[in-house]
Amino acid sequence: VLTADLQLLSTSKRYQHLNPNGSDRDIILPAVPSNGLQFFIFNLDALNYDLTVRESVGGTIVEVLNAGTQRAEFLFDSVEWVSIG
Repeated sequence: VLTADLQLLSTSKRYQHLNPNGSDRDIILPAVPSNGLQFFIFNLDALNYDLTVRESVGGTIVEVLNAGTQRAEFLFDSVEWVSIG
């Protein structure tokens, strides 16, 4: 259960099952990832609150995971973070 935005690290667990806990939240991907690093992020909110997944540098939005248990895989391809849906 989140109480604030979440900054992921390269050492964070690859599977992130996150409950936004009554507010939209930002999930910030690692700033200095290794090639091929990936995360699977799940939004556990059933009704209202979104998770906005952003790059650490510049804050570019990679994907918005809407309420309703939306999920996506994020992969660093040696240049940028990409969403694999």
